Amino acid sequence: MSKNDNVKKLKKPSFIDFLKAFTKYLTNKNRNTDQIIQLIEKHKVDKSFLFNRLISYNYNKPHIIFYINKYLNNKFEFYYYDIYEYLLNVTFIMDQNNQQKLFFLKSQDFKDPNKYKVKKLLKDYYLTVKRKYLNDDELNYLYTLFCQKIITPEEIEDLNKLLNGPESKLNLDLDVLNSYSEDEENKKETINEYIEYCRTRTLPEPIVEFCESLKSQKPNRKNCQKCPLFDRDMVVLDTNREDLGPVDLMFIALNPGRDERLYNKPLTGNAGKLHREKMFQLDKNVTWLITNVMLCSTNNQKDIGKNDKQILNVCQNCREFLDHIIKNFPAKVYIPIGKQAMQVFNVNGSVTQNSGKPIKNSNSTVTIPMIHPSAVLQSRNINTPIYNNTWEVIFQIASKLGKKNKPSTQDMHQEIKSEQVKEIPQEIPNQYNLAPGKMINFVDETLTYFDSVNLDDEKILNIYIDQEGEKRYKLEDFSVPVYIKNCNLQNRTMLSDQFDYVTYINGKTRYRLAKTLKDNLLKHKNMAITIRS
Repeated sequence: MSKNDNVKKLKKPSFIDFLKAFTKYLTNKNRNTDQIIQLIEKHKVDKSFLFNRLISYNYNKPHIIFYINKYLNNKFEFYYYDIYEYLLNVTFIMDQNNQQKLFFLKSQDFKDPNKYKVKKLLKDYYLTVKRKYLNDDELNYLYTLFCQKIITPEEIEDLNKLLNGPESKLNLDLDVLNSYSEDEENKKETINEYIEYCRTRTLPEPIVEFCESLKSQKPNRKNCQKCPLFDRDMVVLDTNREDLGPVDLMFIALNPGRDERLYNKPLTGNAGKLHREKMFQLDKNVTWLITNVMLCSTNNQKDIGKNDKQILNVCQNCREFLDHIIKNFPAKVYIPIGKQAMQVFNVNGSVTQNSGKPIKNSNSTVTIPMIHPSAVLQSRNINTPIYNNTWEVIFQIASKLGKKNKPSTQDMHQEIKSEQVKEIPQEIPNQYNLAPGKMINFVDETLTYFDSVNLDDEKILNIYIDQEGEKRYKLEDFSVPVYIKNCNLQNRTMLSDQFDYVTYINGKTRYRLAKTLKDNLLKHKNMAITIRS
C-alpha cells in the first residue's frame, strides 16, 4: 500500500533542525515569534521539554533563573500556559539581561554519583538502628557534612557493612569528593549564620558601657525632651572593635527600626541583612562601626516627620550624639546611607548619582555616600547595579586598609614578647570545681574558641586555647532568647520575623517551656480531631 502524499509526517524534535532554529531565535533580537511557534508545532515539541530547555540555556545566568522561579513560576506552573506568551516573557527577560551566549546543562557531567548512595544508606541506618525517620532536608544536611569530610568515607563504609554485611561495598567516587567545593546554598547558609551571629552576639564590655553612657544622657537632655522620639528606645551602635578607638569604616544610616530595637543593634532588619551580606566580604582585618544619625527607634519614617525638613530637624537634635560617637571612634572612611544621612554629611544632590563617589575631606578622611539597601529591595532592577558598584568602591578601599592593619610576622612576635594576655580573675561560684588560675572574664584575639559545656542549665563553661596551648575558661549564664508577638485570631501568621518583645530564660526553664508548648499543641490537635469526628 502506497503512502498518501497529502499526509505530512511530523518530525520528532531534532537537535539539528529544531534546536538550531530555536537557538537562532533566542539570540537574534529581530525574531519572529509566529514562525518559531510553527516550528514548535511542526516538531511536536512538548511544553515540558521547552520549559526545561530554556531553563538550561540560562543556567549561566543564575539571576534569570531566580527571577523566573520567583515571579513566573505561578504563571507557568504545570506547563499549562500559552507558548506564545511564554516565549515573549522569557525572551524579554533574556534581552534585558543581555543573554547572548546560551548554556546547556548536561546532567551527567554534573551528577554526583555519591549522593543517592550516601543519603539512602543514612536513611536506612536511622530507620533500622535508631528507629528514627529523617526527612530530605535532614539527609541533605548530613550529606553536606559528608562532602565537607566531617563524616568520613570510612565511616560511611562501616555503616554499609553494618547494614549489608562485611563483604558489602558502596564503591564511593572519592575523586568527586576531593573536588567538592562549597555550592551557593552552603555559601548562603554561611552568610546567614554570620548575620545571625552579628545580630545576637554580645558586644564587649567597654562598648556596652559607652552605649549605656549615651543612653543615660537622654532623660535630662533638652533637645531630647522636645523631640517626637523622646519615649522611644535608643539603639547606639555595632562594631567589631573590642574597645573604643579608631575604625576603618563607619556606616551611618538614618534611624533604627523595630528589628533594630529587638536586637539592640543597627541594620539588623531586612535592609540590614542585605547590608551585612556585603559586609561579610570585607577583609577580617578591617575595623568597622555601624550607627545612625538618629539613635531612637521608630516603626516607620512617618514617626520622625512628614517631610524632609522635619526629619532633618530631628537629625540636628541628635547630632550631638553622632558627634560623640565619631569623636570616640574616628573613622578613615565615612559612609552615610540614604538621602538624609548624606545631607547630614553636607553632600548635596541625588543619592543615586552620588552613591559610590568618594569625596576627600579636609581632615584626610573620605566620605562615600551610599544608596540605602531598602531602596534596592524596593526596586532591584534599577538600584541593584548602583548598590553593587558602591560596594565595589568600598571593597577596593577596604582591601588597602586591611593590608595596612595586618601586622607583619616580626611585629606579631614582638607584641607577644612585650605584651602578655591580661587575665583578670573571675569570681567562681562554690558549686563549680574549677581552677581559679585558668579563669578569665573577657576574650581577645589571642584566644581560640575550643568548646562549650552546659554545667547545670544555669551556667555555660566556654573553653578557649591560648597561644601556648593552655586552656582558659570563662563562665557565662545559660541564656536563651524567647521572642513574643502579640496577635489576634483574625490576624496571625505562623511564621514571622516581626516581634514585639524578647525575654531570656535559662536551660531549665527552656525545657519546661518546650514541654508546655508541646503539650498544648497535642491538646489542641486532639480537640480538632474530636470536633471533626
